[in-house]
Amino acid sequence: MIEFIGSGSIKNLRKILKENNFLNVFYITSNSPLEQGNVDKVQSLIEKECQFFHFTDIAPTPTVEGVKKALNLFEKGKYDLIVGMGEALF
Repeated sequence: MIEFIGSGSIKNLRKILKENNFLNVFYITSNSPLEQGNVDKVQSLIEKECQFFHFTDIAPTPTVEGVKKALNLFEKGKYDLIVGMGEALF
């Protein structure tokens, strides 16, 4: 498993997708209006490089139930990568 974590790590997303040949991304964010502009920026980066599923049915501070729901969907798909985004992304 490879992890890219921390504020600003998204700046390397295109490079990460290309170098690791990721083709199918599970993109997870909440529906917080505070992050909507950043969500669109990241989604634009992902869709230029590969297919993705955008999961938004999770609270800004996720509950155990929310994480289980996301994990269940992730496991059913054939995803190469999880991209999770919080409000302090950029």
